[in-house]
Amino acid sequence: MKYDLIVKGGRVIDPSRKLNAIRDVAIAQGRILAIEANIPAEAVETIDARGKLVVPGLIDIHTHATRGQDGRRCASLTA
Repeated sequence: MKYDLIVKGGRVIDPSRKLNAIRDVAIAQGRILAIEANIPAEAVETIDARGKLVVPGLIDIHTHATRGQDGRRCASLTA
């Protein structure tokens, strides 16, 4: 099978699969089709993710909403 993208060798963390291991992630037409230890198939694009985290489907909610563009506080954080 040929994929659009394979992310190779990253540390894949996927709580829905109880997965925290070095894996490849194969994507085609915007969907994850495989998460395996070594996907030998071809892809239009390949990303070397060794030493990086791959977190398919998770959303990064980190924000700096309490600071303005100049870095000053926009709101009080006192309880």
